[in-house]
Amino acid sequence: MRTSVKAGLLGAWLLNIALADAANGDWKQDWEKTVAAAEKEGEVTMYAQSRAGVGKALLAFKDTYPKININFVGGSGSDLAKKIMAEKRAGKHLVDLSVGGGGTMVLVYHKAGHLQPIPPLLILPEVIDQTKWWSKKHLYSDPEGQHVFMAQGDAGSGIGAINTEFHQAWRDSVLVGPACAQI
Repeated sequence: MRTSVKAGLLGAWLLNIALADAANGDWKQDWEKTVAAAEKEGEVTMYAQSRAGVGKALLAFKDTYPKININFVGGSGSDLAKKIMAEKRAGKHLVDLSVGGGGTMVLVYHKAGHLQPIPPLLILPEVIDQTKWWSKKHLYSDPEGQHVFMAQGDAGSGIGAINTEFHQAWRDSVLVGPACAQI
């Protein structure tokens, strides 16, 4: 249960959620119990790539949950996969949460059976309500659709998005200069 509580808490927060002012319900008690259990344990170990925004997110988590220490281990996806798999072969379970690319998550961790289903760990209504997510659903990259949550894309990955309602005035001011306005 140790990993579920901490990974669920940090994972949920890193999916850009926070304590909400939503309607009263059982979820509040579940959330408070989860936070209390994580604070009692006092530490979560996260392996992830040191990408833009990760440091800010971790600092914000620490500000929100000061009783939970984050042990962050950074590295490339392939290096972290080698580390985690070596730890697992040695019978060590040192990582609570791994954040990385879909390839490593599906082809290494999922294939080896090291991932827990994510949906049972979700607590907050705005996270569970799939209509509040892009495409009105949670996106997973594993075959069962429950272990490898796809929370973001970035320009460095070659994944892009086009806003078809992007106004010309905004485009001209946002892009890098007058030459870009010709695009």
